[in-house]
Amino acid sequence: MEMEQKKSQIMGYIENEYSTISFYYLNLFAHNFALCCDVVLLDGVTIKFLEEGKINHTYPPKVLKSLLHMIVLNSLSKIMVLIPDFRQ
Repeated sequence: MEMEQKKSQIMGYIENEYSTISFYYLNLFAHNFALCCDVVLLDGVTIKFLEEGKINHTYPPKVLKSLLHMIVLNSLSKIMVLIPDFRQ
């Protein structure tokens, strides 16, 4: 089968079983979910680099610990936002 035939069959199946809007909604959701997961991963990279000293800073240990906790809380809040959206 040629690529154009496959594409038309896929779109025909989507239109018969679902709606085109549902298909585009799911694609948009998947893209946004992946981007949000990447942001959470970047928070983890930031924490790792701060702990390893790869990011220069002049924070005292107590302030650095508070900063790391805030980054973790920020990541958790992002995950909490993603989970209910994923269930819908």
